[in-house]
Amino acid sequence: MIEVFKILNGSYDAKVVPPLERNLDSRTFGHSLKLKVDRCKYDVRKFSFYNRVVNIWNLLRDNVVLSVSLNMFKNSLDTHWKGELLYYDFEASL
Repeated sequence: MIEVFKILNGSYDAKVVPPLERNLDSRTFGHSLKLKVDRCKYDVRKFSFYNRVVNIWNLLRDNVVLSVSLNMFKNSLDTHWKGELLYYDFEASL
């Protein structure tokens, strides 16, 4: 998610990063930075970076996606995913 945030906010050169197509349909619910969901027939495209992150990105809340800085995004993402099963606690003892 951090990489998607960086790509959409122009932290990388546009020639180097994969193109992330924004969903410009005005009838979508949620935040204004939703990404377009592509249908894929082959596994090569199905398991690419774009297709793995688009659904997760579209489920994020407005206050997370529209963060002003990268650090604010990271903090908002951590608080958003605090109760989720996907949350990874890197400070937990193994």
